[in-house]
Order: sequence, then structure tokens, then C-alpha cells
Amino acid sequence: MDDEWGREMARKRYSDEDVLKLLREIELKLESRIAKLERADPKGTILPSVVVVGFTNPDLTSEPAFAYLIGCAFDQVVRKVGEDPEDFYRRAYAIRAAECQLDDMTDDERAAAYAAGDALRARENPV
Repeated sequence: MDDEWGREMARKRYSDEDVLKLLREIELKLESRIAKLERADPKGTILPSVVVVGFTNPDLTSEPAFAYLIGCAFDQVVRKVGEDPEDFYRRAYAIRAAECQLDDMTDDERAAAYAAGDALRARENPV
């Protein structure tokens, strides 16, 4: 690599020991940062993986219209016209838990997805 006057600049070569030392320093800093973040929330708050949004569909008035699925390939679930709100919540959480559309599943897979979705919902929304 040349400097601004066209002279060849010396490149620093790191020994294996230097590289290992740097990697260990990075690892320790990351561990420290993770521990600090964990201490910042000692209660272990569970962040939601399904965020339900409503009031945008005039056919559904004040009831939920759609849900955003956080960290899922299917990022939005739209409530079907005439779908009961409780059924909509269960379907959204089941899709989030299974990470795929329920229509593509067998009856056994769908039942397992609903069970996993119910468990996820119970963890995120304890009564």
C-alpha cells in the first residue's frame, strides 16, 4: 500500500499470539457487555413476539385488524372478516410459534402449532 507520496508503507504483521490476545480481549468485552445488559433487566422481561394492532379495518371497527410477528418470516397476519378476536390471537401466535402458515400444515401439525402458540402467548402475557 502506498502513502500519499507513492512510497511503500510497511505493513504490520501480527503473530498468532497477538491475534489470539486480541480475540480474547474482544471476547471478554462482549461477555462484559452481555452481563451488563442482563443486569439492566434483572426481572427477565420477555419481549413480545406478536404485536397486535387494530382499529384500521372499518369492517372490524374497534377490534384488532392485524398482527406483526417479530422475528418471523411471515411478518404480518391479517384478521379475517368475521373471525373472532380470540381465534385471531390464537392463529397469530400459532403462526409465530410454527414460523409458517397454518394452511400448509396437516391437522396434527396445526394442533401442535396452536399448542405452541398458546404456550408462547401465556409466557408473554401472564395473567
